[in-house]
Amino acid sequence: MRLDLSLPITVFAATTIAIAAYPLCESRMKALYKHERLKTRDIILLIVAFSTVITVTALAPQLALLVFFVAIYSVGLFLFAYTVWPRWYVAVLFPATFILLYFNHWTIVELDIFSLTFVVFLAMALNGFFTWKTSALFAGLLTMVDVIHVFGTKLMISSAMKIVALKLPLAIILPTFPSEGQIIIGLGDIFLAILLSLQTSQRLGRNLGSICALSISLMFLVLEAVQLNFKLQFFPATVIVVVGWLATVCLGKALSIRH
Repeated sequence: MRLDLSLPITVFAATTIAIAAYPLCESRMKALYKHERLKTRDIILLIVAFSTVITVTALAPQLALLVFFVAIYSVGLFLFAYTVWPRWYVAVLFPATFILLYFNHWTIVELDIFSLTFVVFLAMALNGFFTWKTSALFAGLLTMVDVIHVFGTKLMISSAMKIVALKLPLAIILPTFPSEGQIIIGLGDIFLAILLSLQTSQRLGRNLGSICALSISLMFLVLEAVQLNFKLQFFPATVIVVVGWLATVCLGKALSIRH
């Protein structure tokens, strides 16, 4: 039986780091962004925007994608760095380093480091805009769009292949272990895992937040076992994230009933 531990461990580590780091910078983020909670309409617009980006990514020329995503990513790195270190001359080092490495010395190692750093900061920065209910709505709608674009339109697959071909830090590429091979996962799936774990930590307590991170990681372990042994090439990973989260929510409710 073929298994992979690399992805589950990576997802668990990134999520656990976010859970531990969020309380340290929560007040700074609230002061900087002056959070207004997203409403149902905002979540729907966000999902529509996400679906549009997937479609455009799948259909647009590679050069246009390269310019667009490098620019957006650089701005995002600056903003997130400025959140932690409120000095522009410090924050600007992050996008400058990214651009320098991307066009001169870009390997899978650098790609994974920047991708993981970006998605952890992104999830922590946006967590304050979500409530428990809007997080659930976001997860449900995002999963529905993911399923449609993977099994229906196939646009998710086309856009993922372009992102990987350009080596943009919008995905993570890991060598599978102990089985040989590679596994690729988009940042959207890891973002959702971190967001739901952070929300669980705030709603049900930090212990259940950590259990949520573990539950999602174990779901990835199961999914990859199915993929590796039955040669299932593409599967919407948001489904796995939501299943792991719902298992934790059910556990939290069971524990509250017992007490």
